[in-house]
Amino acid sequence: MLIDKVNTDYNFKGNIKNERTNLNSKLLKLISLHESNDVDIANSEFENFSEFNFAVTKKFKIKNFYIKSKINIYNLIYLENKEIFNKYFSEYKDNVKFKKINLNIDYKDKKLKISGDGNYTINNQEDKITFNFDKYKDIYDFDVKINLNKSKILLKQ
Repeated sequence: MLIDKVNTDYNFKGNIKNERTNLNSKLLKLISLHESNDVDIANSEFENFSEFNFAVTKKFKIKNFYIKSKINIYNLIYLENKEIFNKYFSEYKDNVKFKKINLNIDYKDKKLKISGDGNYTINNQEDKITFNFDKYKDIYDFDVKINLNKSKILLKQ
């Protein structure tokens, strides 16, 4: 980490890298990402690389905060209400498995951008998902593409 003094502010710049390791449910609860039993992280792993910089004023206020992260999550299992998935997928088996999820997170000037892609499995059929999420103030923009090339879908008239 580099720390420079510019006028009365201190500028911090650095990066953080985590090698592939197990996800920790206690840590996820602290940041409100694992409040329910809908996600099984028992065998899940992640790795990340983040770059950041920010300034701290003489009154200890943070300004010009920026972070860019690349996070890979492996072997995440989503446990969802069987009734919902049974409406659309024949022979649904209790979960959706994500083999690998690639996340890119970028936060600057109160703008949050999250994009990613991954492979998921429903009923032993692997397909792909891509997504983009943008937030600025109270404006949210979602774009999700779920490939269903291999999954059999039930369409009721």
